[in-house]
Amino acid sequence: EMQCLSPLGGLAEARGDARESERCYTRALILSRELGHTAGIAVALHNLGQLAANTQGIEAAAPYYAQEIVVC
Repeated sequence: EMQCLSPLGGLAEARGDARESERCYTRALILSRELGHTAGIAVALHNLGQLAANTQGIEAAAPYYAQEIVVC
C-alpha cells in the first residue's frame, strides 16, 4: 500500500485535487514510519514539501524539507 500511495498522490495533484494528494502522501508517511522504511519516509516528506510549495508557497514547504534532510 505504501508504495502505491505516492503515485496516487501525484495523480491527484495533477488533477488539481490537493486534498486527496495530501491524504495519500500523509498516509504513505505514516506507513513508512510504522515500517521504519527510511526511503519511504524521505519520499513522502519530499512529496508533501512539493505539494506545500505548489499550493501555499515555498515557506510552507521548508519544514517538510528539513525533516527529509534529517531522515536521509
